[in-house]
Amino acid sequence: LTDVVVQHLLTEQRVRIKCRDYVKNIAVYKNRLAVQLQDRVHVYEQGYPENDLDMHYRVKEKIYKDLPCDHLLVASQHVLLSKGNKVQ
Repeated sequence: LTDVVVQHLLTEQRVRIKCRDYVKNIAVYKNRLAVQLQDRVHVYEQGYPENDLDMHYRVKEKIYKDLPCDHLLVASQHVLLSKGNKVQ
């Protein structure tokens, strides 16, 4: 079982997100974090986005599908998965 640790580079604060499963991929964009597990994808959002020093993350979305992919990308409103030359 694997946890995800997010560290703020300026303040060196850390937060641990307990996933309780094998983590395949992670992706970060501004205040969003996507974690791909074996059979689902969790998208986390920073608790208070106006405060950059706040290190609390909450689950924004859960996608219950086994999505095989090579690369995982998260944008402001979307999660992108790529497998070879195809973007899903």
